[in-house]
Amino acid sequence: MPDEQTLFLRKVGGFYHAFDEDAILLFSLFRYRINNGKSGFPVGSIDKVKNTLQEEKVNYFLKIDEEEEESMSFKEENRYLEIYNKGKEEYRDFHKKEKVTERIFTLKEEQVDEVIKLVQTFI
Repeated sequence: MPDEQTLFLRKVGGFYHAFDEDAILLFSLFRYRINNGKSGFPVGSIDKVKNTLQEEKVNYFLKIDEEEEESMSFKEENRYLEIYNKGKEEYRDFHKKEKVTERIFTLKEEQVDEVIKLVQTFI
């Protein structure tokens, strides 16, 4: 079983899923969306994911089914925490922007024009 600094991916049907901190790590590396603390990707993307995890030196553990598992450990070179901490900040900023965008869609047209004028003063 993986330790807390190992990305745990569980295969469920045609997808691999990650939860909580592991979902944030996937967001940081791949920009996979997080929904209710869960992130995932199609099984067909597993080679790309594994290659990137290996290039970035991130420990991972795949639970493919009840009997099949695969893992990779970089021991002291493991960058899980570094990438997770970066991803936590990135996700927080992404989430803020997403909320602002959602809010803009609820504004009246003249309010949107005011927001656009304000934003244009910063760019």
